[in-house]
Amino acid sequence: MPHWQCLVCGYIHEGDHPPAKCPVCGAPAEKFKPLEIKDEATAQLQHYDWEDESQSVGLLIAYSRRAEEEGYPELAQAFYRMALDEARHAAEWAFIKGLVDTTRENLARQYNREITAKKNKEDLARAAQKNGDFHSMAFFIRAAADEDRHAAIIKGLLGRYFNNT
Repeated sequence: MPHWQCLVCGYIHEGDHPPAKCPVCGAPAEKFKPLEIKDEATAQLQHYDWEDESQSVGLLIAYSRRAEEEGYPELAQAFYRMALDEARHAAEWAFIKGLVDTTRENLARQYNREITAKKNKEDLARAAQKNGDFHSMAFFIRAAADEDRHAAIIKGLLGRYFNNT
């Protein structure tokens, strides 16, 4: 069975055709490329490790924050340093998975990811509000503002370095 990789987030889809829309980041079908997988078991392990390394970063930073709040600065620093190691592992997987291109292409791709993430978080904020989950709603609103700020920064950098507007 053919495999397709999302060039925006790295998601791997199995099927005769790419999905109309990436279930992870929302990228359209044209953002998928055929992926040659020689060994399915190895590919599954690699995908699992990519996800594990990526998720560990956020967890370790959360642990660091909690340790700091509880008055354990040395433990907070240890968790934070571990998070940086996990981030480096995830970055290496990004290279292995072919997700890193030229700086110009990376900026353009990340700009699109930030725009999509902002929209998704705004949608999630509305859904959380509708469900009465105001804690999650507040988080999604803050996170959407961060994504918007990131997109503005990237847009400025594209214009400054690559004459894109």
